[in-house]
Amino acid sequence: MSEREIERNFDPADYWQRRLSAEYSLGSVGWSTLGTSFNRWAYAIRGRVFTRAARAAVSAPERASVLDVGSGTGFYLDLWQQLGVSRITGSDLTPVAVERLARLYPTATIQKVDIGDADLPLSAGAFDAISIMDVLYHIVDDDRYAQALASLARLLKPDGVLLLTENLLSQQTRAVHQIFRSREWILSTLREAGLVVVDQHPAFFLMNTPVNSNSRLLHRSWEVVTKLVGRHETIGWTIGAALFPIELGLTRLAAGRHSPSSTLLVCRRRSE
Repeated sequence: MSEREIERNFDPADYWQRRLSAEYSLGSVGWSTLGTSFNRWAYAIRGRVFTRAARAAVSAPERASVLDVGSGTGFYLDLWQQLGVSRITGSDLTPVAVERLARLYPTATIQKVDIGDADLPLSAGAFDAISIMDVLYHIVDDDRYAQALASLARLLKPDGVLLLTENLLSQQTRAVHQIFRSREWILSTLREAGLVVVDQHPAFFLMNTPVNSNSRLLHRSWEVVTKLVGRHETIGWTIGAALFPIELGLTRLAAGRHSPSSTLLVCRRRSE
């Protein structure tokens, strides 16, 4: 079976339903082989980067209507609430996540949504801000990816803000359940959807795969980290704790620049 045939046969809803049904934790939505302890530290970095970007992008969060796409275990729903947002809609393509999120966030609206679909159970122009974190590169079909961006733009109010994470590579690479697309293709598809990049924040330097770097040192360091972290939860916690302040400093110092790993892009919907 060819690579493209494998992609066409890949069912993301089934894949994530099985992962989240087996274990509903940050380890399941993050890097599953690295354990929950290390993933908690990695998500702590994600949280700091996201909060910094969202606070700068959304001027009045207490009055904003917000959608989070691919909510999983609710990590970003928590962050929006901490920023003062009260009108929150969470969404996921898996029944298990939708069911759990509805119980965990009784004051939020939780919807079953596959953002790659053309028809969505959401109103156009309903949201001041949308977050879709570590989700888009799991859409393996390019047409559905483009449809997702078009739908996200349609759901935003004019001048509404979209926060997303992507791996902006110089050349596309593919795997069974994720595709790292080129920076040029992603930015072009954003423009076609009516979305303008206004800011960017590096999400990781040391605590994720350096897919956007040719540095042998970074790649070798990540190999060592993954080998050690996978041995035991205690080792994962210790290494995560040691890397956290370094990673936090690097992401702050490099704000506005590219990341050797994933990058958080802040986009605005063009006013009509």
